[in-house]
Amino acid sequence: MTETATYGMRRGRGARREARTAYTQRFLPEMDRGIPYLDMLLDEQVDVVHNATMKLLETTGIDFRDDESIELWREAGAAGGVQIDGYRVRIDREFLMELVGKAPSEYTMAARDPER
Repeated sequence: MTETATYGMRRGRGARREARTAYTQRFLPEMDRGIPYLDMLLDEQVDVVHNATMKLLETTGIDFRDDESIELWREAGAAGGVQIDGYRVRIDREFLMELVGKAPSEYTMAARDPER
């Protein structure tokens, strides 16, 4: 037997299990993008998609199958701009763009488990 193998065997089952299951967090370095970004759509095409989306949200709406979400929309649109019919929410485009304007330009994503 080699010295390394002997050492590994003398640590005990619990120590070996801990070594196998221990989570080690690895931080990756920030990547530097070396290629230019590709614009998939022209500005006019982006406007077409945006206007179609706004029309869809105003006329058809979107279903939120969660009472808490419906209540949040009800509170947000208390002064107008939101029409709620059951679980379906229709949102006025001006009101929606006002809400989007209040969103932070940047945010930090974090894990649910701060230990990871």
